[in-house]
Amino acid sequence: MANRLYRLLTTVLFTWVAVAGLFLAWHDSLTTDEGVHMASGYTILTRHDYRFDPEHTPLFKEITALPLLAIQLQPPSNDAALWNAARPTLYDAWQQARQWSDEWLYKSGNPADLMKFLARIPAVASLLGLCYLLLYLANQWFGRQVAVWTLFFSAFNPTLLAHGHLANDDVAVATAIVFGIAVFWHYVKSPSLLNSVLVGAAVTIAVGTKFTGLGLLPLFFVSLIWLAWQKKQVVRTLGHGLIILLTLWIGIWILYGFHSPLYLDSTSIDLANKAWHIPYGLDLNQIVHLAQAIQVWLPLPFVKGLIIIANSTEYGRGGFLFGTTFYPSLWYYFPAIIVLKTQVIALILVLVGLLLAFRSKARAFANPGYQLLGISFLVFGV
Repeated sequence: MANRLYRLLTTVLFTWVAVAGLFLAWHDSLTTDEGVHMASGYTILTRHDYRFDPEHTPLFKEITALPLLAIQLQPPSNDAALWNAARPTLYDAWQQARQWSDEWLYKSGNPADLMKFLARIPAVASLLGLCYLLLYLANQWFGRQVAVWTLFFSAFNPTLLAHGHLANDDVAVATAIVFGIAVFWHYVKSPSLLNSVLVGAAVTIAVGTKFTGLGLLPLFFVSLIWLAWQKKQVVRTLGHGLIILLTLWIGIWILYGFHSPLYLDSTSIDLANKAWHIPYGLDLNQIVHLAQAIQVWLPLPFVKGLIIIANSTEYGRGGFLFGTTFYPSLWYYFPAIIVLKTQVIALILVLVGLLLAFRSKARAFANPGYQLLGISFLVFGV
């Protein structure tokens, strides 16, 4: 594909994503979680405290809240009461955070529509970043023609457009994960101490955006084991793996500002006992002792978030599927949702790509089947 045509097509598609994202960012109503994320990010930036919304790591919440610092905002009238009620470290103060954010947005004289739009601008930028990364990887792996098709399907993907303008962390963590894959791919091409540090930094960005980013670790370490076996450089490769972990550890402390408060008064424990199902057969006293031990090694807000995720994983969450409300979650919920919510064209691309890939003996990157699979998994897999 000629340079001029390539630049023209990519410019048009990126412009469409930006315009559509900003239009939706202004006109769409606030979704149920955005206010809490905005309040959490804003209080982290202004109060250096992580008590609101610990279930989500702070990086993207802080980024979405940065534009809000440009305008004068008033706290809720009952700020002190809600803030103090959310204080206990082991208590997931979702109720107080939601009430605080609702009153902050709609009952404190603040410009809610402007706040919503400003907080969503970084989300649109994240969507553009995701589109660029998909274009870049497809270009590197399959060439310009496939890259343009990848960008086309990204730009008109209803799931990405629907979520990419919201001040939530879903598309942001997809962007961070794809960025981590791109950085790790460069490491595999050229293993070095510097590149291993960069991989650790990329994993830190993904984990700092959402706990889902931790999923990169097993993926990367299985790849490192394979690389060590292929190149017969076990010591160096495993050393680079330790560098990745060390970089991630330091990065997590930086994300939380080297701040690890521990409030374990009777009120905290009583509230946690009432609010939580303690996972994996532990009781709250064991959780308290565990937190006291771990806080030396990891920030307690980070550990608290992991405990909340473990609690949700152990006991599940309610939902609605096929006309039925259920609690706890159903084992087939996510497979069913993938089939129901994934665009038909994505499913077709995967099936056709698999068929062509298995039927062809051509070199992988020149194989149309692998190219279709590449487009499918790059765009729809994120």
